[in-house]
Amino acid sequence: MRNPRFHLFGDTVSTASRMESNSRPGCFTVSQAARAAVELEAPEESKFQERGGVDIKGKGMMQLFFLVGR
Repeated sequence: MRNPRFHLFGDTVSTASRMESNSRPGCFTVSQAARAAVELEAPEESKFQERGGVDIKGKGMMQLFFLVGR
């Protein structure tokens, strides 16, 4: 029996880990795509603060935001 391989989620987990390591303690950091999705679902309830561009290894420059209110 072979060991299961989890490379399917590897890129997502790696990106999330790198975003977290470039964040502030106690803050939720989201990508531009995640911000857009949240704003579509609950535009009145969600507030974001621009974090700015962050160089994420393997992804390049990513525009990140802090979730500051709901």
